[in-house]
Amino acid sequence: MNDFNKINDVYLEMINESFAGKVGTAALIGSAILGNLNAGTLSNNNSSKLNGNSTITKTAQKSSEIPLTADELFIAKTLYSETSTLCTYEEIIAIACVIQNRIGLKDFGNCKNELEVCKHPGTFSSVTKHNSNWDQYKTSLNKFVNYDAKVAKILLNPKFKLAGKPWMKDIVYYHDKSISKPKSWDNKYYKTILVKETPKFKFYKVEKKK
Repeated sequence: MNDFNKINDVYLEMINESFAGKVGTAALIGSAILGNLNAGTLSNNNSSKLNGNSTITKTAQKSSEIPLTADELFIAKTLYSETSTLCTYEEIIAIACVIQNRIGLKDFGNCKNELEVCKHPGTFSSVTKHNSNWDQYKTSLNKFVNYDAKVAKILLNPKFKLAGKPWMKDIVYYHDKSISKPKSWDNKYYKTILVKETPKFKFYKVEKKK
């Protein structure tokens, strides 16, 4: 099952069902699906997201307000503020994986969960400064925020594990390609390794120097 739209559509349906009492099954299927997203079918620009034939587009266009807890809303706003409508769905998942991967790491505040990661001082400028995307967020606004809301539910549900693609496993840093990598990310103890370059971002993992 390689078509991203089909994979994503099935996955989101399983998420919907999971909150109606099918969490276990959704967790298993969700992990398998997210682990097999085909990057080759993802577009590098917004035009693919606006494709009228896309199943995710049709799903989002007819969707209504998604009920979120205060914690889920905070995560959803973080994702949307970091990605807006400028990123691919793969990039949204990658940033969600960055949030998940920072849990328990000393250099990122020894946070216990995804919410603590997002709220940790200095982690995300969009959270610290509350940019315009943060202020306008509403889950029924369009298909992008609708997707962010569902990913937020995954992150904060202890019975889910956001697998992502294999390259997303250890990523903890990313930056917009329009800027250079911050020098502070490398020091005498650790070095950052570029793992993946996407249409908008560069993603890194961290390795301890020998």
